Parts: sequence; C-alpha cells; structure tokens
Amino acid sequence: MAKNSSSSKAKFFRRFKDLILITTGVLSAGMGINGFLLSSHFIDGGVTGISMLLTNILGFPISILLFILNLPFVFFGLRNIGWKFALKTALAIIALSLALEFIPFPDS
Repeated sequence: MAKNSSSSKAKFFRRFKDLILITTGVLSAGMGINGFLLSSHFIDGGVTGISMLLTNILGFPISILLFILNLPFVFFGLRNIGWKFALKTALAIIALSLALEFIPFPDS
C-alpha cells in the first residue's frame, strides 16, 4: 500500500513539474517572439520563423500559423515517440498560440 501511494505522489509531482516547465517555456517563448522578434523585425528559425514570414507575407495571425504548421510534427511525434509526448507537445503548442494571441507582452 505504501509503495502505491509513493508511486502516485511521484506521478503527481512529475506531472506538476512538467506543467510548470511547459508553462515557463510557453511564457518565455511568447515573450521572445512577441516582445522581441516581431517588434524588432527579426526572423527566427524553424516553424516559428516560417510562421513569422507567412504572417508578414499573408497577414494571418502568427498564433494560427504557428499552430497549423506544427500539426505535422505532433503527428510525427505521435507515430514515432508516443501519445504522451504528442499530447504534451500539442498542449504546449496550443498554449503558445493562445499566449501569443491574448497576452500583451511588452515590446522592445
């Protein structure tokens, strides 16, 4: 009984730690993108950079493009790594998209 209880506590703390780290990552990435890169007209690499370029060219919100362009990578992660990884990744991408859309980060 004691082992099961400590296992449950360990799972809870692992999930709580994951939540804190994902939230911190989302907020710092949002600050970097909205507060520095976009306002300074710099372009990042990867999916974020492609989203920024398409935002400038097409005028679509970066939050929507970032979400859409990351979907293939979530499915790739689901197929090759597992559903837990894909779920955490999808939640982080959704959170970043929402943060970029709704949090008024200060610009430089």
